[in-house]
Amino acid sequence: MIRLVLIDDHQVILDGIKAILDAEPGVEVVEAFDTPQLGLDFLETNDVDVLVTDLDMPGMAGEDVVRYCKSKFPRLKVVVLSMHNDKMVIQHLIEAQADGYLLKSSDKDEIIRAIETVNEGRKYFSQEVVQSLAQKDHVQTATVNDHKESILTRREEEIVILVAQGNTTKEIASQLHISPRTVETHRNNIIKKLEVNGIAGLVRYAFKNGLIQ
Repeated sequence: MIRLVLIDDHQVILDGIKAILDAEPGVEVVEAFDTPQLGLDFLETNDVDVLVTDLDMPGMAGEDVVRYCKSKFPRLKVVVLSMHNDKMVIQHLIEAQADGYLLKSSDKDEIIRAIETVNEGRKYFSQEVVQSLAQKDHVQTATVNDHKESILTRREEEIVILVAQGNTTKEIASQLHISPRTVETHRNNIIKKLEVNGIAGLVRYAFKNGLIQ
């Protein structure tokens, strides 16, 4: 059973999402809050698996909620459910280490799929979000980034793509027919080559350089 908390300052949306998830046998909505602070106070003393939060809220922005939760509750998975499909907004949420990002236009099945995916330790971004992130910037990428892209081998690019899609080490190993230890070695080498910050850095790199379409 996935224990879940909802935060959204619009009561109608909060009630609607809660009704959807209450009907799902594998999910338990422990509490729903209309302000970020009430939700964070609850998380201090209660064991929760996944937090689904809005982005634009009075008192504390969704990005700040994500950063606080990932710092204070490292085991907690955080999914942002927002009306915004702006590339910069999404990139900031990735940098804040959000585990998932969905648009409020998402249907019931996708919301549940996202919750289940992040609970398994993988990332989940809706197709519309991935398409926004994959769009090329109008400004040409800096030379240093072009150089970093060119030094990746084909196998390393495959691993970056699979990491960005949310696959675990074991899943990547299975798909590429190599050992999990080899995957970890490749991933660590890629992080050093690109000079990025862990898995989140690889995800940002994949989106920025069009490896995810």
